[in-house]
Amino acid sequence: MASNNKTECTMPGTCVWGAGRVALVTGGARRVGRLITLALHRHHYNVIIHCCSSKLLALELAAELNSCRQDSAHVITGDLSQNVGETTRRMVTEAEQKTRNINLGGGVDHTQAAAPHLQKVRGNIVNVADILAERPTSTLNIYCTTKATLIMITKSLAIELGP
Repeated sequence: MASNNKTECTMPGTCVWGAGRVALVTGGARRVGRLITLALHRHHYNVIIHCCSSKLLALELAAELNSCRQDSAHVITGDLSQNVGETTRRMVTEAEQKTRNINLGGGVDHTQAAAPHLQKVRGNIVNVADILAERPTSTLNIYCTTKATLIMITKSLAIELGP
């Protein structure tokens, strides 16, 4: 953390071993959980900040992290002292949905919204994926699936919208 108690957006010497990965940090808004959230984000993880009674702190932290790297932090609330199984399933489902939205939603939504204008001016759309869309790994299932889907949607829309 910087001296003004704000998160450092870039830190010299940090690695990017978390790039493309998502971490769900329970109790991620305060104390040790906050420090873990900051460390994971600094290493390029997208973070899901879980909280129960610290929603305001969690939202402030997510806003701060998103100002460093857009759509890289999201808040999920849930009381893990009651209905643990149900709450955990809901949190994981919401975290997976947010990951899918980050990797898929933007490309699809932007393409559909921009298509009429781009057809008129003969513009282009470039969606970005990586090799994991075609060569998946077991540790990044959701990421690989969403990127593969983005490639297929891009190809389908190119046929539909292209000359």
